[in-house]
Amino acid sequence: MILVIGGRAQGKSAYVKENYPGREVFDDFEEWFRKKMSSGEDAEKEAELFMEKYPDAVVISDEVGCGIVPLDKFEREYRERLGRFLIKIAERSERVVRIFCGIGTVIK
Repeated sequence: MILVIGGRAQGKSAYVKENYPGREVFDDFEEWFRKKMSSGEDAEKEAELFMEKYPDAVVISDEVGCGIVPLDKFEREYRERLGRFLIKIAERSERVVRIFCGIGTVIK
């Protein structure tokens, strides 16, 4: 598995298309996770199933830990749970790349 993270509109998807053609891609992981949480589903369990089914996939996600802590309880829980799950993905990943201004920096 490969994890690609970075801020919104930093070129993550374009980077993946150029550098990992033909790989299964899970783009906008953070939005998918939010929708699962919003609907009361177990986002972590469903993400685990995806990782088991596609161990060579590329997961693309916005970073969520930087910035102001949200006042809204759901937003704080979302940020906490997503951040902790991204740690799990990073641990399992053979490579983790952070994208900033379209430039990828391998951090693992």
